[in-house]
Amino acid sequence: MATRGHQVQAEARCDPGGRGRGVSAWRVVGGLAGLALLVAGVLVAPDLVDVVPAVAIAVGAALVVLCLLPWVSTVEIIPPLLAKIALDPDRPRRRTFEVAETYRALLLPSAGFLCSDEESAARAVDVSIAEATAYWRGNDDGALRVYLLCVLVHQARFEAATHPRPPADTHPARVLSRPEREALLLAERLRLDHSVAAAVLGVTVDDVRLNLSRALAALDLQGQTL
Repeated sequence: MATRGHQVQAEARCDPGGRGRGVSAWRVVGGLAGLALLVAGVLVAPDLVDVVPAVAIAVGAALVVLCLLPWVSTVEIIPPLLAKIALDPDRPRRRTFEVAETYRALLLPSAGFLCSDEESAARAVDVSIAEATAYWRGNDDGALRVYLLCVLVHQARFEAATHPRPPADTHPARVLSRPEREALLLAERLRLDHSVAAAVLGVTVDDVRLNLSRALAALDLQGQTL
């Protein structure tokens, strides 16, 4: 497992998503408005069958549930107009882990392409999933895929620096440099847009295109395929 210092470095380079897991302003405002409607409905109503207070209670409850939705695990309706809500603070993190795990089959061969040995590749994949689980704040699974690949690239570089091992005779590293392998993996194998690949690698789009061109030329010269 990588050191904490390297995890912070990788997390700072890779965009963990634009929306946080924390409580945003609109959730606070919406939740307070919902609570206000709930209280008003209960205080105004002589009983729970009057239309106006009933609507206020229903709308207030809906607002509260909507604002708490990322953390809601179950909602139990208690007739006529009551409900019991169970919150699960770890629900977003668990979902991120579950989605990240579905990308393991993509990450493993990618790590094997970047790392010179299986142990380093396995560690790079584990760190990628662990970092996503800890730091990812977005809601887009496609963006999570890019984040995982970003952490994987930086972790593979870290593994090469801290656990240098000669690659096997058949490993792409025998033919391609690391920048060439990175560009080939992201832009050609995984079909990331060149601008996205450049952001992941911390280089310019021209660098990605140049390294990709060199990689394809080297493979063609060696008679190898992707």
